Amino acid sequence: MIKVPRNNVPIPECLRTDKVTEGTIETQEAIDFFQARAARRIAGAAHDTSSSVLLETKFKFKVYGKAKAALRTLFHEKCGYCEIGYGGAAREVEHYRPVGRIDYMYLGEKRIHLEGYYWLGAAWDNLILACSHCNKLETHLHQDQAHAASSLRVSGKGNFFTLEDEATRARPLGSVENERPLLLDPCRDNPNDHLVFRDDGIVVPKVIEGRASKRGQESIRVYGLRRLELVEMRREVARTLSLAITRLNEQVALLKENPRDRIARAELAAAFANIRENYLIPKRPFLALSLTLFRQAVNLEEIRALLAAR
Repeated sequence: MIKVPRNNVPIPECLRTDKVTEGTIETQEAIDFFQARAARRIAGAAHDTSSSVLLETKFKFKVYGKAKAALRTLFHEKCGYCEIGYGGAAREVEHYRPVGRIDYMYLGEKRIHLEGYYWLGAAWDNLILACSHCNKLETHLHQDQAHAASSLRVSGKGNFFTLEDEATRARPLGSVENERPLLLDPCRDNPNDHLVFRDDGIVVPKVIEGRASKRGQESIRVYGLRRLELVEMRREVARTLSLAITRLNEQVALLKENPRDRIARAELAAAFANIRENYLIPKRPFLALSLTLFRQAVNLEEIRALLAAR
């Protein structure tokens, strides 16, 4: 997962809120629907405590799906959570804050809010391009340690959305600014503050003041960032990038020995361009991993100085 500034792409016309659009119309319809349902539930509770009062027709959110093209551009055709590229899994438009209902953990128990953030169903700031594996509850093999046996368990966001403090949860139609979600939002948060990608393909929570980041832990668990296929793909990217970095650093050493060698300078430029184009541009899968490994092993300022010298 890597930071993706949402303002890199304009808000789709259908989701604008400064005028009447499909989004504003659907939002008002959703508000009317859920408020009426809540009223019926309250009225019916005095006479009927059966589940039929709770299980009513769902509101069908539709407009958000029209933002897919803009989200594909914003996220460079990658999943906003795991950074898997095109072909790895189907891409879906996902609500960061669930709009139908909310599943969350409270005092170690799973609980449910029957109403989600329905007023954000057509909110541009609440939409993420996600692969089906990160978005849906599915059973996958997960690998928590390199060379360790993988374990089969369920992951995927579904309707999960736990807060650090349930008391901060926004009331219907209220502001979410005071909430402290445990799940990372790639457009609002900086994942580098909470996640560490290793060269063995494993992602771990970043240690902050001696403790593993809770947000890192929850995001790894819910999004399934240790799915075995992800670990293996990240490991392969790390392997080939490491070879390319070794070649790059060898060219750095050669040019430092012979600063006026034009061939050495050209070969260094080619090695650097190879890494940049194949690993470090936004459309490449697992950019967070690649940037981490590159910054750890390469002196970028030195390379720029060598290439600029004449």
